[in-house]
Amino acid sequence: MEDLYEVAVAQLDCSRATFSGFRVGAALLSGGQIFPGCNVENSSYGLTLCAERSAVMHWASAGSPGIPEAIAVVARNSHGEVVTAMPCGACRQVLSDLPDSRKLQIYTGEGDGITMTLLEELLPHAFGPADLDTGGGTE
Repeated sequence: MEDLYEVAVAQLDCSRATFSGFRVGAALLSGGQIFPGCNVENSSYGLTLCAERSAVMHWASAGSPGIPEAIAVVARNSHGEVVTAMPCGACRQVLSDLPDSRKLQIYTGEGDGITMTLLEELLPHAFGPADLDTGGGTE
């Protein structure tokens, strides 16, 4: 998972944290490919896109290859310090709609303090495609 983490770290420099200075990078592993993402802030704060959702949209725009296995998330605060940041509620919900999402591994932290958490631990009773009786989850 070191490569995945390094891609997420590289995304910190792509982040557009114009207002908060809080940069977030993410990298989603699926089908042997890594899909990077970064946060993009907007003056209308509700339109800000988080790094995790950016990575998911990158994966989707590439044709949704494979089943997502893991996502690495890393953040840098306005003081330039790398800090641990877990996906927000909106990102957890978007991640929960991915195929086989209960097994999705989320890597956070920095240096020797990188930890792995399963999405089902962060969002144990997720509302998802099965609740809508769509029979889907990939479209």
